[in-house]
Amino acid sequence: MSHFSHRDAVRQTYGKANVPGRTVKSLFFLGTDGKQKSELQKQIDKEMAEFRDIIQIDFIDNYYNNTRKTMMSFRWVYEHCPTADYYLFTDDDMYISANNLLGYLHDREATRKPDTSAANDKPSTASAESDDCLYAGYVFDSIPQRFRSSKWRVSLEEYPWDRWPAYVTAGAYVVSNKAMKVMYVASLFIKHFRFDDVYLGIVAKKAGIIPTHCPEFHFYKKEFSVEGYKDVIASHGYGDRDELIRVWCEMNSGFLTNSGICSTTDKLDLFIVVKSAMSHFSHRDAVRQTYGKANVPGRTVKSLFFLGTDGKQKSELQKQIDKEMAEFRDIIQIDFIDNYYNNTRKTMMSFRWVYEHCPTADYYLFTDDDMYISANNLLGYLHDREATRKPDTSAANDKPSTASAESDDCLYAGYVFDSIPQRFRSSKWRVSLEEYPWDRWPAYVTAGAYVVSNKAMKA
Repeated sequence: MSHFSHRDAVRQTYGKANVPGRTVKSLFFLGTDGKQKSELQKQIDKEMAEFRDIIQIDFIDNYYNNTRKTMMSFRWVYEHCPTADYYLFTDDDMYISANNLLGYLHDREATRKPDTSAANDKPSTASAESDDCLYAGYVFDSIPQRFRSSKWRVSLEEYPWDRWPAYVTAGAYVVSNKAMKVMYVASLFIKHFRFDDVYLGIVAKKAGIIPTHCPEFHFYKKEFSVEGYKDVIASHGYGDRDELIRVWCEMNSGFLTNSGICSTTDKLDLFIVVKSAMSHFSHRDAVRQTYGKANVPGRTVKSLFFLGTDGKQKSELQKQIDKEMAEFRDIIQIDFIDNYYNNTRKTMMSFRWVYEHCPTADYYLFTDDDMYISANNLLGYLHDREATRKPDTSAANDKPSTASAESDDCLYAGYVFDSIPQRFRSSKWRVSLEEYPWDRWPAYVTAGAYVVSNKAMKA
């Protein structure tokens, strides 16, 4: 009950999960302190009225009532929210990536065997063999503790066997719709046990459901790094609200979707970044039918669209984008208002995305969605350049290699302009002396289309 800061942190992070093309909802489940008019209960009442995201259950909230909390949570979703595809049960001190979890579930659905029982006129069951019954997380295979001094001591009277059934640690686990229903109904016929994770393991065993181990659920606190957390679904140990917010924000970094579309280990010859406006559905469709599906023999080419938002989470336009994202899985949406004067933001956040999520391509083409592009000709140009350029001898001379403009590895190419700023007040491209006091622009490549090498992108 007293974890106000934990709930606040969840609301600011994965509790507001906005996964394009998917619908995600979060609720908090807690018990009571047994004192109807206590100051703590008054605070809870106020929080409930403000956020409308708390389900309070009538039992004393303490560690040894966790099984009661868990099974009453199962009962609530069974009775009041029975149509979700999946349910994630987690503690409030966990780091959670809904994006990574949905990616894991999507990949599982894409690879699992279809259920053919209906075709064979056999009733579908919730047996261990049923691939519909997912109960997944970090799976333990362990023994009961018998030491009298242990917090987790279990007497022989409570549990006479020498091993627990396989169970998923309680910090975070996901169940499919079918597994949730089967496990809840089975629990009505299974004796209560005070450790909730072990109890669910017993329920699963009785119901014939085999727990699935997923290594991206971490029951301990995984040391944080951006690279180390790129696939993490859950990590324990985030009782500090500021730390959870910092880590979650660093991993999400303004991108509304970024998981599973590209890999830091993908080896690409060319990655095409197509900057697109939200409403340009026909432009994106044309790109997908042309250079976006570039098939260059002996070369690997990948294309993604980058766009912003209209600032309206549930607008009709955003709903269309969500649908398009779910269908094609080739859109990266960035959390900023998409307009002409935010093009620099779109460009540099596109650079950041490929730097963090797809850093191994040899070359990157940045282009607008109204350009004709020949990936074949571009790769031919790059091949000819590689064949004729001078080798980098800095390493042989014991000189550190740099990402300077003079380095032959740092290619930034396209149609180069050498021009002056426009000072006319009526001009769309007017730049004041306060913004830019010099009389010439540095040489630059027009934004419509340009190519950069891997080293130049990172520099």
